[in-house]
Amino acid sequence: MRKSQILGILVLPVLFAFPARAPAQILDAQALMGQALNPGLSGELTFSAHLRSGNSELWSLSGAPHVRYLAEPHRFLLTISGEFGESQGQRSVNQWATHLRYRYPLNERWDLEAFSQAQFDEFRRLDLRLLLGGGTRRSLDLGLDDAAVGLAIMAEDEHLEGSVPGADPSLDATLLRASLYLTASHAVSDGWSLSSTTYAQPSIVGGGALRLTSSSSVEAQPAGRVAILVGFSVAYDHSPPADVKSTDVLLETGLKIDF
Repeated sequence: MRKSQILGILVLPVLFAFPARAPAQILDAQALMGQALNPGLSGELTFSAHLRSGNSELWSLSGAPHVRYLAEPHRFLLTISGEFGESQGQRSVNQWATHLRYRYPLNERWDLEAFSQAQFDEFRRLDLRLLLGGGTRRSLDLGLDDAAVGLAIMAEDEHLEGSVPGADPSLDATLLRASLYLTASHAVSDGWSLSSTTYAQPSIVGGGALRLTSSSSVEAQPAGRVAILVGFSVAYDHSPPADVKSTDVLLETGLKIDF
């Protein structure tokens, strides 16, 4: 089976499995960590903007700087992302997140990982979510540039904004979750690459439920340091807060600038 066919099997089900707003429950750091790096600092800036006027008034801005540091055998990633937008004069998007990850190779197949994250999302009633975790990652021999499965345990402290009488047993929760993922990326031709990552995060202790997120992207880099990105993501929460939908879907395009 060709490499592009293997990655297509991973990417296409995500693109067509769900019928549409931005998943931010589980951040995908795997595609960024898996890239080949030169020693020292490197990174990229991704951003997108949307504007519509006339019968519908809509605008939104999103951006994320990603900074990586490689000092063999140590690998670090810091990413900060945010999005804000209005529709018909009313705020419709307001969220940010930051993620710090460290990876240490044990051998050619196995890595240790540690990570922390802080997150806010007004329209999921998420006032603040903090998490800290660590686990292992195993590379897979699929003939791709990068493919792996991972398993981690993380502690999560979550605070919700507002209350719905009789609906929320508590506005605060401290959970212990498992975090499992499958990730793959590959340059299918000169200047074109595909990537896909799927996370499953079941609750172990604390009464929370299962969370799933799957993200796929296509990157076209015709020349230089600027690339065009097209991404599709789906996030599912089996037990969301009151008045919050269980599924969010995002289809977006944007630009990436390497530095």
